[in-house]
Amino acid sequence: MVYSGCPSNFFDCGNDRCIAQFWRCDGEDDCGNWADEQSCHNLKLKCHDVNECPVNHTRCNDTHGTCIPDKWLCDGMDDCSNGADEHNCTPNAVECSGFLCHNFECIPSRWRCDGISDCDDNSDEDECPKARKNEICDKAHGSYQCMTGECIPHSKVCDKKKDCPQGDDEG
Repeated sequence: MVYSGCPSNFFDCGNDRCIAQFWRCDGEDDCGNWADEQSCHNLKLKCHDVNECPVNHTRCNDTHGTCIPDKWLCDGMDDCSNGADEHNCTPNAVECSGFLCHNFECIPSRWRCDGISDCDDNSDEDECPKARKNEICDKAHGSYQCMTGECIPHSKVCDKKKDCPQGDDEG
């Protein structure tokens, strides 16, 4: 089965990766799953142009130089052995309708400043106001505590009007 995204002069790794045919059987795991080194009878070193990647693919800046699809860049998963495909990402590269962690993980807004670290880098709990003793809401008596620490009546939660400064009372 040939991956539809691989040009004819490239090898299908079976994991959405394509490598140049001459990288097959060179003793290196260019695919990331060793598929390019299977069924090799005569292993020999092959010289190749290290700059050759299929269209819409990017070469990892690591010791393997694997080509990965551009859609894998800044997707939150390390596809290059050194994680270079997740470096120098901008918030614009990641779509997030909630809170965007500093490591570009996306979590629901209501998890920000809730006292529980939900981002792998703990950024959802950074720069959160500390609730003063008199600002702690009495949830048993119908209050809701906004992410910023303010309390609003529970009747103002989910009323299609943002009453909390960050709008977290509306999800």
